[in-house]
Amino acid sequence: MKQALTRIRNRVFNGMMYLLPLFFVFILLEKLWMKMSALGKFISHYLHFEKLFGKLAIVFATLLLVLLLFYVFGWLASLHFFKKLNVWIESKLFDLIPGYSYYKFQLESGITQEMEKRIPVWVTTPYGKRPALLIEEKGESSTVFFPNMKETSVGDIAWVENDRIIKMDIDAKTFLNKLKMQGKGLPLD
Repeated sequence: MKQALTRIRNRVFNGMMYLLPLFFVFILLEKLWMKMSALGKFISHYLHFEKLFGKLAIVFATLLLVLLLFYVFGWLASLHFFKKLNVWIESKLFDLIPGYSYYKFQLESGITQEMEKRIPVWVTTPYGKRPALLIEEKGESSTVFFPNMKETSVGDIAWVENDRIIKMDIDAKTFLNKLKMQGKGLPLD
């Protein structure tokens, strides 16, 4: 009975830790929506959106404002000064928020499909062949990523000669799933 209660307590705690970052994101989005809806109400009235959209005019205007805000900040992020500012802020977040890098990776992999462009390879090392992902090829050398077995979003990056690389005939998603099973089922050449 005591073990069952401990298991339930641990499961509830793990669920809470999993949902906590999502909860904060939803709170921030709700606050942003509330602030923008006041401006959306003004704009929908000024541009006579009520005639076009009826009761949904404020929602439509607010949605346009939020998308415009995201677009403007996306454009600002492409400027050099803001890139440096973003790197500085992110370095502070890595220090202050536990697991920030993991959640950032999960968000980025959900938005972009960059992971699918990486090619699974075997890299010959002095200790044998290691599974890796080919990131970029440049001339006679390549950049590869050696993911950890359990947490495949974390690992090491190396620059190796192309003659030490053997490409695998599987896609990146299958490769990463097989790594989570301690490499069981990986093609051997």
